[in-house]
Amino acid sequence: MVASSIVIICDDEILGKAIRVKLSSLREVDSIKIAPYKDAIFEIESNVPDVIIVFGDFKDGGDFGIISNIKATAEYINAPILLVTEELSEDFIVNGFDAGVDDFVSIKNSDGEFLTRVISCMKKNELLREIDAKNILLSELNVLQKESGFYLKDYSKKVFESEIQSLQKYGKSAVLMIISADINCKTQLTPAILGPIIKSCTRNRDKIGFYTEDKFFVLLSSTNSRGAIAVYERIKSALNEEYSISIGACEIDSLSFDEVEKNVVKSVNEALELGNTIVVYDSKEAAEPMNWLDNENVGQKNFKFFQAAFLKKLENVIAPVFYQMQKIWEERLFNTTIEQSSDENQSLFILKSGEYEGILKITYPGFAKINIDVSNNFENVLPKERLSLDLNELDDTKLSEILLSFIKEFQGYLKNLGC
Repeated sequence: MVASSIVIICDDEILGKAIRVKLSSLREVDSIKIAPYKDAIFEIESNVPDVIIVFGDFKDGGDFGIISNIKATAEYINAPILLVTEELSEDFIVNGFDAGVDDFVSIKNSDGEFLTRVISCMKKNELLREIDAKNILLSELNVLQKESGFYLKDYSKKVFESEIQSLQKYGKSAVLMIISADINCKTQLTPAILGPIIKSCTRNRDKIGFYTEDKFFVLLSSTNSRGAIAVYERIKSALNEEYSISIGACEIDSLSFDEVEKNVVKSVNEALELGNTIVVYDSKEAAEPMNWLDNENVGQKNFKFFQAAFLKKLENVIAPVFYQMQKIWEERLFNTTIEQSSDENQSLFILKSGEYEGILKITYPGFAKINIDVSNNFENVLPKERLSLDLNELDDTKLSEILLSFIKEFQGYLKNLGC
């Protein structure tokens, strides 16, 4: 095996030699190999370079196919990819990072700037290989799972506690998450399937470990709750339609590890109860003890949680009670028909007797409360004042009482009219 430190991937041999000339003053470099695109992977595997330099004169945002082709090989040997191009733009850099590029430099930059970028990549290579060596040792000591690189359950808490303390020491933001397959698909979406998906949807610097045999600890560094939601959406997109996950998350702030863990466990349990959702624990809203449904001024990040809770209430309380009350009363009410319907926009319970009609309508304004409105077309009878209830207040008994009162009042109006 040739001990090459740098491989230059470039179809233009003259340009490739020009790049090599720019690197001539690097004493750390043993040798520099130039290879065309078609031989890229072969040359990288044969030479195991410290840095891979790719020249790409990509137009209109660029076709980063060559980067995607060599990325897996580059990652395996911990070799950063430096992309050299004619022009650098914001879109080009964003697309390049998405494809797996580690750094960028323009061919028009000075030799000094060019060398600085290469040296930076070489230092990153040293760090990555040092980390890789430590991970191999940790795998042999059964701290890391060899196949995935995830921290095993017996060591996860200690490792994550240490990481959180370090992040807090230097004032860094982070989010701790617990990820679980939903109950309805847990036997199919095994950790062996879910783990690689989580890894592909997080960054190299994020930490992943087993919280239990079937739940994952994930520490997202240098991000906030929006970053956690973004990871949730990426994992959802990567899953087959028959699979779903739930996530509990909490920003570390200045909390102790025990407090963060407690908050995340609470959140993931709530998420699993709802299914196919993420619950982000908000320590600011939880500064004073309260039921989450008692807070009208909820944060936007929990909107999906409240919406999911309402849909559960619709499925388990509103629709069944409407149906039961219809069956009980449609044969008892003389010359009166009952119609009812329930969906996420509104739920209607309607009484009709000739020209007279009474309507009980339940709507969900979008957060922790639901609204109940009663109206009718009886002359001189005004609509009742809107009733607003917390979701946790509306159960089978409460809704049955409200419907019974509505039916009795409707019967009373008909009786007064002599109907």
